[in-house]
Amino acid sequence: MVESPRVSREVHVLLKWIVGVSCALFCAMPLYAGEVSQVRLSQTPTGTQAEITLTENADYTFIELKDPARLVVDFKDTTVSARARIPSGKGVITTIRTGAPSPDVARIVFDLSESVTPLNARFETRAGKRVLVFDLPGDEDTPAVAVKPPPEAMPTVKPAGPIVGIATGEPSTSAVDATPPKNTTPTVQAPVRTVADVAKRAGGRPLLIAIDAGHGGQDTGARGASGSMEKHITLAVAKKLAAQINATPGMRAYLTRDSDFFIPLAQRYQRARAKKADMFVSVHADAFTSPSASGSSVFVLSRRGASSQAARWLADQENAADLVGGVRLKDKDNSLASVLLDLSQSATQRASEEIGAQVLRGLKDLGKTHKGEIERANFVVLRSPDVPSILVETAFISNPEEERRLLNPAYQEQLARAVLNGIHTYFKRQPPPGTQYASIYGDGRR
Repeated sequence: MVESPRVSREVHVLLKWIVGVSCALFCAMPLYAGEVSQVRLSQTPTGTQAEITLTENADYTFIELKDPARLVVDFKDTTVSARARIPSGKGVITTIRTGAPSPDVARIVFDLSESVTPLNARFETRAGKRVLVFDLPGDEDTPAVAVKPPPEAMPTVKPAGPIVGIATGEPSTSAVDATPPKNTTPTVQAPVRTVADVAKRAGGRPLLIAIDAGHGGQDTGARGASGSMEKHITLAVAKKLAAQINATPGMRAYLTRDSDFFIPLAQRYQRARAKKADMFVSVHADAFTSPSASGSSVFVLSRRGASSQAARWLADQENAADLVGGVRLKDKDNSLASVLLDLSQSATQRASEEIGAQVLRGLKDLGKTHKGEIERANFVVLRSPDVPSILVETAFISNPEEERRLLNPAYQEQLARAVLNGIHTYFKRQPPPGTQYASIYGDGRR
């Protein structure tokens, strides 16, 4: 029987429709950038180092949770390989679980013996794969030991209910979320000696980091394209940085302002000096006439600014009666006082530049920086003669894309972590005598 031309056309149209629908369905399927193929743990002189290997680069977010203590690491556009190698606990990490809060997000959950803040997070390339590496402070001498129940008593891990993520505040569920499975046989865990325990036994004071949220009160700072105010963003980032610092053994944070009020510029670094802070970091959000300007920056005091400030300091009787670098200037003649002030300022300037370079390196790992090296300016808040001081321009609030990121709590957490990583790296290498960091890290050569 010969098929009519009309039937042939209808079959042809039907086939085209089937192919079109198939292509649409295929294109609608999520395309993942890669897989998590392995998690490794190793002990270091200062704690536990975690390495998460991915087949492709991926954006990630840390979520710190308490009661019980957990660290959640989410990777966008990534899955966990069915053959992924996941180790048992070590150090402050008691167990590791995996899951997926959504189809395009891979989740790694680290159950911890106590709350600690991850430090020195960075991507490394090894054998063509990307490896996220970060440190969790903890004493390597007494690792956590979790005793598992017999295999027949091990339950199947099921969804334990929604959790609220720091990044969005919205509930998310997964096959393994950040809540330990219920109705499981309790684990027996050996006591864990942590960095905090080591510091307390050895004595010493915590490092005090003064954090200054730029602007405040009637001083709104720069405004973003959507109407956001710099003063609110700087306070949000400053509070997140303070929380991360307070979760780091051997460190404590001091906020020059913890709510929306104005502080004169000179009083900001004076408050840090009055508290005997080990360093001062001022948080800002940059702005420019062109909305295309972008990137983070780190500033230290210019040498010209330092010289002019030294002259004012010596000429001011109130300042001359103050302690600078641990030495009282009032009973010294002008020449000796000038030398002492110059020595103090030179040491402070070097420390500021080294800390600033470490912080800028952390910001480069997070994203684009406005310039490739630290910058210098005569900012009033950087004029302390004996407290290392830096000013961080987190991003350009005048750039619509960067403004959106600055308003994102998850990105604020990442900014704070980048700054903390730089501070930690500097003081780990050069811990001030008499501090808990000196007790923990010794001479800094570990």
